[in-house]
Amino acid sequence: TVIVCAFIVISTFIVIEYHNSTGGFSSGNNVKTGSLPSTIGDFQKVTGNTSYLVNGKVPILFVGSMACPYCAQMSWTIYYALTTNNGKWSGLSFDYSNISDKFPNTPGLNFANSSYSSSEISFHGYEISNRNWQPYQTLNSTDDALFNQYDFAGHIPFILIGGTFLHIGESFTPSILNNTTGQTIMGWLNSGTTNSVTSHIINESKVILKIINTLTNGKTAVGGQANYNELLQLSTIQLGEITYSSKL
Repeated sequence: TVIVCAFIVISTFIVIEYHNSTGGFSSGNNVKTGSLPSTIGDFQKVTGNTSYLVNGKVPILFVGSMACPYCAQMSWTIYYALTTNNGKWSGLSFDYSNISDKFPNTPGLNFANSSYSSSEISFHGYEISNRNWQPYQTLNSTDDALFNQYDFAGHIPFILIGGTFLHIGESFTPSILNNTTGQTIMGWLNSGTTNSVTSHIINESKVILKIINTLTNGKTAVGGQANYNELLQLSTIQLGEITYSSKL
């Protein structure tokens, strides 16, 4: 279903204004001192806990689907942010959203068989259904508990950073990625090409980097470095309405 703020049913997607929820994060250790902002970009602070790290790293949980165009869009944002943070990816593959859904064949990255290594970030990415909306990956018990705690309706894409800042839904419309391929987008990002696609990806990536920097008091690799400062100079995308997939 699609709901536009007044909860009018339109189709199989939902548009809402996202509101805060409350809850806790059971494990970690604190780096940030002082209060946190209630929002950073289009991420909302959803808990008052003071533990942001797990085993000395910022935990990032992403739940998406190969079929979901909004998840495909978000995958590029996550990839670029975590690559900019000097992390290393392996096992990534290109994928395309469901051919019959809204924004069909949106190019994205598949996290199902990937791994990410970083001295500062722990990333868990899940594709809970394949391109045909059939069940695919299952979250481990800890990640499943967090997903259910903060997203009891099961909407995707879901990204939780440091057990504290949550975003559900698109960060920009998947239509921006129309008429291109995953290989082309990856080439643009790796070569530093500037266009509408890369500008949207980089713009939202800097929000993730800012959250990481905030939670660690600037002690990550991005803190104070030129690439982080350059990202901060880009204007923030502010979304009053957030679109996400409800086909679980």
